[in-house]
Amino acid sequence: MNTLQDAILANGGEIFARMHGQAPSVFSRKNLIGRLLNWSMANEAVKTQLFRFIDVLPSLRSSSEVTEHACTYLGTCSGGLPVPVRGVVRLSRIFPWLTAFAARQSVVRLAHQFILAPTAAEAIPVLRRMRQLPLAFTVDVLGETAVSENEADHYQARYFDLIDALADEAETWPRLEQIDTDDRGAIPKVNLSV
Repeated sequence: MNTLQDAILANGGEIFARMHGQAPSVFSRKNLIGRLLNWSMANEAVKTQLFRFIDVLPSLRSSSEVTEHACTYLGTCSGGLPVPVRGVVRLSRIFPWLTAFAARQSVVRLAHQFILAPTAAEAIPVLRRMRQLPLAFTVDVLGETAVSENEADHYQARYFDLIDALADEAETWPRLEQIDTDDRGAIPKVNLSV
């Protein structure tokens, strides 16, 4: 085995050894979100229905629409849902406003685990801190599926703004061997998924 592979395995083993026995508090928001993600990813039918519900949620305008969609999407996989979630789905028709509020708040909390910032200007300080750790990253603009020319122009403009902002910012970043090079030499400091 080559020495790079040996080093990777040794470092990975050390990371896992240091993590052994550590877990966030039972009442920690990160723990709850992590458990919900693990639970939903373990059941393909639940995962599919959950992501369909999350995908349509922003377009739903009333509490009754949220309730109807929750029952439609999540009611069909009730056998795969944890007991508390099944109870919420059943009670959603009685308290649609509460269901809508809880669904929207849950999706916002989940999104904050994956969405860095709504604009390039807000993302740059976070990316700067990530590099200081040092962590490599790939930047993506969410929602680039466009169904009209107007939407396509909007997303294109967002990408161009992001490219310009990241190019200017990346010029000020010092080179970090750990994340800016590989076995073949220098690699880009910024990666943008399109």
